[in-house]
Amino acid sequence: FSKMINPDDLLLRLEKYFDLQKIKPASAQIELAMKNAKAKGKKCFCFCPDSAQCYLAVLKIKLEQAYKDTGILKDAFDAEYEMLDVNILHNFVLSGIIPDNQPEEIKYLHTIDEVLELLDSVKTDSEFYAGFILNAPDINTVENLSLREKIMPQKSTYFYPKPCSGLVIYKFET
Repeated sequence: FSKMINPDDLLLRLEKYFDLQKIKPASAQIELAMKNAKAKGKKCFCFCPDSAQCYLAVLKIKLEQAYKDTGILKDAFDAEYEMLDVNILHNFVLSGIIPDNQPEEIKYLHTIDEVLELLDSVKTDSEFYAGFILNAPDINTVENLSLREKIMPQKSTYFYPKPCSGLVIYKFET
């Protein structure tokens, strides 16, 4: 985040829509907390304002109502699509709760340890940085949305095997 909004202010804004629980900023504890919330059917993410703090944020109201409260619901609400964790973060938290304080840069990482290491390496007071840890969409949701011809949000899927350098097509003349 840029210095326009500090993490304490974001926590205050999140409390209106999410139950916040402080947890240890360690990979195993974050994974366990998120797994337990997901097993209970709760939508959640972790917010780490720095490498020494981490909060489990569990959605406490219906997302459609939250969209109406923040004015982001413009069209029909597609529950399956909007309930993707990446959409809750981008569409609701970043665009709805803090619309005037958009991050200058978003970096996508693949593991919790990478997030914590990056936050630990930040040594400047001139900007605020924060990490958000999301649950991956389950394969059934990806399949259902694909069958409905929906495009998954950017960086919401990460499947193997992947080509190392992309695909190259070369037309051979015969």
